[in-house]
Amino acid sequence: MRKIIIAGHGNFAEGMRSSLELIMGRQEQVLTLCTYLKPENVEEKVDALMKQMSKEDEVVILTDLFGGSVNNYFLRYMQNPHTYLIAGVNLLLLIELVCRKDDDLEQVIETALQHVQSSIVYCNRYQSEEALSEF
Repeated sequence: MRKIIIAGHGNFAEGMRSSLELIMGRQEQVLTLCTYLKPENVEEKVDALMKQMSKEDEVVILTDLFGGSVNNYFLRYMQNPHTYLIAGVNLLLLIELVCRKDDDLEQVIETALQHVQSSIVYCNRYQSEEALSEF
């Protein structure tokens, strides 16, 4: 089974899931990990969550910040089979990963990352309606 974990500082992960479910409906395969809301051992929370995954699961871990502590705690799990770690998640990436369930996961990730990168736009550069119509 394919599972997606959203993890981040504060309530970031729950906010991402809430937005996803507003658009896509309930997503049972999407799990969240909110951290630093109170004094806690984040590494233990990460380990407990990862112990819930079976060896057969395809697990995509999406974190808020590359190099942040939450992302760093998941680095140890990249060697697990069928486990993928992506930092800098946004809503479009999450939607793409949820929508493409039956495709090869590595290809899904590569394609989704290309789409996401091209969707980040500094809108002030486009002053005319003609320029905006390109999108």
